[in-house]
Amino acid sequence: EMKDSDNTTTTQSRETLSSQEYLFGLVGYAIGIGNVWRFPYIISQNGGAAAVVAYLICLVLVAFPLFFYEMVMGQYTRRAGIACYKMINPRWESLG
Repeated sequence: EMKDSDNTTTTQSRETLSSQEYLFGLVGYAIGIGNVWRFPYIISQNGGAAAVVAYLICLVLVAFPLFFYEMVMGQYTRRAGIACYKMINPRWESLG
């Protein structure tokens, strides 16, 4: 609830998003629009299809396992990233 300048109470409803809008919002937050525009340019300058294959291999062998590892650790400890690592070992707090 919010109070207007004349002290009347008004309620605001939450903004609703479609699943596609939500997905684009998450992608924009996670990787930034600059990387989306820059990626095709970098690929064309550095070998084309070979660079895409190397990128996909790194994505599958490095990025996905680390993502799932952090997600599982967060669910197991029921804490956010930094607090999760701090709970395991206080010296690991900088990893989150």
